[in-house]
Amino acid sequence: NNYSAEFSNAAGGVINLVTKSGSNQFHSTSMASFERPELQSSNLSESLRRQGLSNTEPLRYLYDMSADLGGRLIRDKLWFYGAFVQQDRVAGAVGFASGPGADGKYLTEDDPLADIRTRMRYGAVKLSYQPTRRNRLIFAWQPTEKYQPQGIPPEPNRFRPLESTQDYRLLSSMYKGELQSTLTNRMVFNVVAGYGGFLGDWAPWRSKFAGPVVPGNPPRLDRETGLNLGTNPRDEIEHRDKWQMDSGLSFFPERVLGGKHEL
Repeated sequence: NNYSAEFSNAAGGVINLVTKSGSNQFHSTSMASFERPELQSSNLSESLRRQGLSNTEPLRYLYDMSADLGGRLIRDKLWFYGAFVQQDRVAGAVGFASGPGADGKYLTEDDPLADIRTRMRYGAVKLSYQPTRRNRLIFAWQPTEKYQPQGIPPEPNRFRPLESTQDYRLLSSMYKGELQSTLTNRMVFNVVAGYGGFLGDWAPWRSKFAGPVVPGNPPRLDRETGLNLGTNPRDEIEHRDKWQMDSGLSFFPERVLGGKHEL
């Protein structure tokens, strides 16, 4: 997998992320993008219409905004960096209905369509403190929020209309504390401790759009058509925490075995 020696031989991918740091000068950037339905085409065909579809995945809107700022709190001693990103997308899904049409039946062409919303928020805060010329302390925090009030796609679909969806929220965060120390001109030491975890929350009873979670409205499946009605059966919380600690000592000899090396 071409991993470097710092990583274990565990299965899966490896991401090496370097967050920006503040400096003695103040720097900031910002960005915003927006998309409307006029910028989207459709592949709805007569063949799809004959199957009872009246639209594909119509976009209502999509926007993405971000900004960051970095600089000094104390010149040559304490620096900060902060960033924020928010993405919001509202769009339909093939056959996803808000209710039965005038005929009182689902899976027909007159079903009014419903939308699916996905909102993402990302944050980053980093502080760097240099108490001495050879030592630096770093603290970083990255919170994330994902909000989907109609549930996680592909579940909101033609066979699970709005009345049988659920509210989904995912909160995650990362913390890190690190010491970087230059012991000599050829020797560097660092130690880092951190946490990463998330809380996934599926709650049909919290939904503002689905039917109530009450006696008399159980989950129902029509085996003939595949249609799911009633209360969404998934109601759970998934919580994972991971604490880690690592350290390293790097040595750069001036010239060993005919060349320059890193140990």
